[in-house]
Amino acid sequence: MKYLLLALACCLAGFSTFAQENMIYGKRHLITVETPTDWVQMQHAQLPYMIVPADTKSQPAAYMYVFGMDYPTSPDVEAWMKSNTEALEKAVKGATIKPLDVTLDNIRPEGYTTGRYKAVLYIYPNGKKEVLLAIECKHTIVTIVCSVTDGTLFEQYLPAFTAAAGSLQISEAEITTVEEN
Repeated sequence: MKYLLLALACCLAGFSTFAQENMIYGKRHLITVETPTDWVQMQHAQLPYMIVPADTKSQPAAYMYVFGMDYPTSPDVEAWMKSNTEALEKAVKGATIKPLDVTLDNIRPEGYTTGRYKAVLYIYPNGKKEVLLAIECKHTIVTIVCSVTDGTLFEQYLPAFTAAAGSLQISEAEITTVEEN
């Protein structure tokens, strides 16, 4: 395990040059993302990277997270988003789903990314708004979500989401564990 962590730290030296960058990894992916100004990381049991506005840390009005889901075959972002949206429509009656136009110059068809991504805006009956961006990679779907409990504040937090999404760097990785003797 010590050797895996050392090797991972060495890999990070090439990817990470800013103190505010964070790394998220899975068995097949390595993601770096910059924390937007005035946002701070928050501990979460299931999410390796979750952030909230610094001024609302005790009771966040908004939060964002980045997550990667690995697949044995090449995923399709359109099919993935359709399945996710259908599940939400069944689970939350009265939710509105709208496509969201997002342009990301950092997501191109090169390396591990296919260049394909899709964003949607979910508007919940209680006023909550959530944007979900799904990015297709060779064996991974990377998601970045921004959720705002009071939808009237959505425009205030959208620039931070755009900044975080624009800072994403996604690479292929093969994470394995090495047993110590």
